Amino acid sequence: MLRWRLVIGATAALLAISPALAQTPDNYPSRPVRIVVGSSPGGTADTIARLLAAQLSERLGGTFVVENRAGASGAVAAVAVAKAPADGYTLMLAAVNSHAILPGLAKALQYDHVNDFAPVSLLSFSPNLLLLHPTFPAKTVGELVDILKKSPGKYDYGSGGVGGSQQLAMEVMLLAIGSKMTHVPFNGSGQLLTALIANTVPMAFDTMTTAVPLVQGGQLKALGISSLKRSEVMPDVPAIAEFVPDFDVVAWNGILAPAGTPVPIIDKLHKAIAAIVRSPAISGRLREQGTTAVGSTPAEFAAVIDRDTRKFERALRAAGIERQ
Repeated sequence: MLRWRLVIGATAALLAISPALAQTPDNYPSRPVRIVVGSSPGGTADTIARLLAAQLSERLGGTFVVENRAGASGAVAAVAVAKAPADGYTLMLAAVNSHAILPGLAKALQYDHVNDFAPVSLLSFSPNLLLLHPTFPAKTVGELVDILKKSPGKYDYGSGGVGGSQQLAMEVMLLAIGSKMTHVPFNGSGQLLTALIANTVPMAFDTMTTAVPLVQGGQLKALGISSLKRSEVMPDVPAIAEFVPDFDVVAWNGILAPAGTPVPIIDKLHKAIAAIVRSPAISGRLREQGTTAVGSTPAEFAAVIDRDTRKFERALRAAGIERQ
């Protein structure tokens, strides 16, 4: 009887650990992997996710599928992934909104943007251009900084909405130079650019994808770019960091897994993802959209989330935006 009890107990233990056995890196993935995206099909994040899914399917020999869960600036997707099993079969294409801005905006998120997730890799980042109406007197970022420091509160700036990356980029710069401006929010980038061209507001940050054609057509002028280094797309436009030390405010996308996902699977995913996004074919596709490929380590991605969360928290409070 004792022998049979031992056999039954051993069998039960084997059944109990069988899910863990299925998660070993050697046989991962053995079933479809979901990449949850917090935006609708057709946008930049969705495009990146689909490029990545196709390449991961080919490289790792499994099936990676994209699932769009738009809503609440990525929070809907984040909640779904945070509650998913930590087995490597649910991933999130996370963005700066859900994992660096919302934590400073929302009083009660239904997820912990740090403790509920395991960083895998920062995929890419997209800088903004500092745009001015052509009649504004500043010809360089240095000249603009001097003007703003001499007349705090005199000038307006626009953005595509309260609490968005465009507004926060300007507020981070204003904090760095010790000045103030009046924020004029618009309903999205389209209205913002129309207002800039009409000189309703004299300056704003906006994405390279939408702004570059207007700069090249002479309707707007670009004084600087919000990444630490110049962009290959517009190499003649200086980095704002050349005038405002350490200025670095970019939108980014990265892959996260639920907290507790086995480290060997995180490592396998990270190595595959880094190789994919750094490949000439994929990095070239991203460059066409004004996006820079990264492919970071999990630790490097975690550091970006921590840095930007604190940076945007300070900018939000400086702008007078309290948690809602």
